[in-house]
Amino acid sequence: MTDKPLLLVVDDEPINLEILEEALEEYYQLESAETGEECLEKLQALQPELILLDVNMPGMTGIETCIKIKADIETADIPVVFVSALGLPEERMNGYKAGGEDYITKPFEEEELLAKVELTLASQQERKSLQQGSNDAMSMAMTAMTQASEMGLVMQFTRDSHHCDSLEALANCLLESLRQFELNATLRMTVDKQDFYFSSAETIGEREQAAMEHVRERDRFVHFGKRTIINFKNISVLIKNMPIAEQDRYGRLNDVTGMLVEGADARIEGIEMSASLVALINTTRAVLGDIEVAHKEIEQKNTAILEDLVTSVEWAFINMDLGDEHEEYFRELLTHAKKQSSALFEADMQMERKIESLIGSLSITT
Repeated sequence: MTDKPLLLVVDDEPINLEILEEALEEYYQLESAETGEECLEKLQALQPELILLDVNMPGMTGIETCIKIKADIETADIPVVFVSALGLPEERMNGYKAGGEDYITKPFEEEELLAKVELTLASQQERKSLQQGSNDAMSMAMTAMTQASEMGLVMQFTRDSHHCDSLEALANCLLESLRQFELNATLRMTVDKQDFYFSSAETIGEREQAAMEHVRERDRFVHFGKRTIINFKNISVLIKNMPIAEQDRYGRLNDVTGMLVEGADARIEGIEMSASLVALINTTRAVLGDIEVAHKEIEQKNTAILEDLVTSVEWAFINMDLGDEHEEYFRELLTHAKKQSSALFEADMQMERKIESLIGSLSITT
């Protein structure tokens, strides 16, 4: 096994092949062909790093051979250096037009041959490096664009989930986001120790439910073949078709789905909290309603008691034969007491109205 570059030498004259081999064999692996047709045939198996090609050959000429080499996508990148006795400017130009990288005329100096072969191989290697760099940069750009698009979908789900006020609405939102990643899933949401199942399929199989129950208390991610279960406090998601054959995409989707499910878990807690707050508000409003009714009854009874008291006192005045000055004094005392009682009742009602206003504000935010 050698790390010397492989060259294919093509010439219909055996003596020319011997000259080329003597000049190059110390530095390169060599294969030879005597016709253009043989050259094309050997190219399919050899894939040399450079071709030294005679121009004037019987049958297919070197120019015609080069044109065919450059027209084939499998061999187009192999550099061709013409080695020919035809050295007129127009003959050399024909070689360059056919796709040749260089042109050496016979007879040649060995140093010139070695220098041009080395220079052509170095140039070819540089082109490969640049192409690889370009491919890597394009790959990185495409990866970055893909990741940005995927994060955009995660952010969109986060925004949309805040408008979901029920488990069913949240489940549909999450399943739609997973669908955009070409993923099919079954969801289990748990509220007050009660499980609710949702799926991208029409039905949910008992085996799916059993599998999700089996790993309920296990790791955050549980992988088995193409299936992955993601567990959080309030939600578990069974993804049925993870792309395990595409390692890069598989890794990204593990991250993305984890973020989606974590966001859904947080929203479930928000939905539960909103439901509890709504129940508390409704209960408080009902209690306040009862208090208001009771207050009105008390006010009516209090007013009746005070009015009865005034009437009784007035009759007492008549029977006690008090003077006008004393009667007026007692009337003012009773009237003042009545006003104080009414003021206390009104202050109580104002506090009740403030509590009702606060409850109304809380209702708007839920």
